[in-house]
Amino acid sequence: MKKQIILTIIALLTISVSAIAQSSTTYYQHTKQTVQTADIAAIARYESQISFLYENPTENQIKEWNNKHKNVLQSLISEYKKDSRFKGLNIPNFMIRDEPGLAYLILISKSIETNDDKQYYFYMYSTMTEQQKMKLYNILYREKYKLNQIEQKYQNKRQQIEDKYKNK
Repeated sequence: MKKQIILTIIALLTISVSAIAQSSTTYYQHTKQTVQTADIAAIARYESQISFLYENPTENQIKEWNNKHKNVLQSLISEYKKDSRFKGLNIPNFMIRDEPGLAYLILISKSIETNDDKQYYFYMYSTMTEQQKMKLYNILYREKYKLNQIEQKYQNKRQQIEDKYKNK
């Protein structure tokens, strides 16, 4: 009886964790939306190469992050553009070439939900000042950083609970 209750708690915790802290990679698995031609394995592989190290990044750290991950980010954007969820989005080529990090962060942002909202930022990019771009970068980078931390925290807790009760 006790073991059954514990297993039920683990199952509920697993469901809660998945609902609270979905990364853009696990988003595909939980929503069960059809992804027509995007290569989910490639997306997961590319995303695993991107690190979010700073809680409050400076302008130089953001530029360094964008440059460090430039090729991976450009590849990720190419895969996301094939995704049926982002169909119809027009991401300026000069944005993908010059600042793929910002384009990627706009695409995956949980706070910029609809494609219309995402498209607004893509259109506004060419009219934004450097300071406005950096503010947007900072906000979206911190959002992704915090979501990654939440996801890691709950995965660690889940693993601890599973390890504790599997051995009983």
